[in-house]
Amino acid sequence: LKILELLGIIFINENRYSEAIDTYDRLIVIDPYQKYYYNQIAQSYLELRNYKQAKLYYQKVLSFDEENPEILFSIGEISNILNEYNQAEEYFLESIYCGFKTKELLFQLGLAYGGQKKYLQALEVFREALLYSPEDPILHYQLGIVLKELEIYDLAINEFIKYLEYHNNDAVVYRMVGECYYFINNFDNAIQYLLKSVKLFNNEDS
Repeated sequence: LKILELLGIIFINENRYSEAIDTYDRLIVIDPYQKYYYNQIAQSYLELRNYKQAKLYYQKVLSFDEENPEILFSIGEISNILNEYNQAEEYFLESIYCGFKTKELLFQLGLAYGGQKKYLQALEVFREALLYSPEDPILHYQLGIVLKELEIYDLAINEFIKYLEYHNNDAVVYRMVGECYYFINNFDNAIQYLLKSVKLFNNEDS
């Protein structure tokens, strides 16, 4: 048992995740009630980008500790990756209920809402996340996306421009700003931003 535990630690530290999974699987056969073993397997699958198996093993960890907010968050994050947005929302809200609220959790919850087209809820949590980091360009980008979906184009433009202050070569965002200006009949600015987008796309998006 001790040798297998040491091997598991070595394999994790050396990024040999497949061997780590095999080792901890053998440990589970010996002692199936150690949540640490399941957690190590879950993390290994996550590193290997096998998200379905990672989620399965994190859920097994959760069966030992049903109110672990960090595990709830991890499962929610994986659910977002798997486009299982409804489940992600449930895990994130449960994590918040257990007292875990961070900028990253709010960001992921916003993505889960957005994936379900719950744009008002997404707007609310992205704005709350912005309280933790007012200059975060990715949050401004996500707010721009949500506001554009809600057809609040002038506010969407403001958020996209804040994002472009940090990422001024993002052709897609220039295009979306141009589209927003188009929808509010500000055609001069629409032309300006759309031409910038076309230039950055090397005319491949004409």
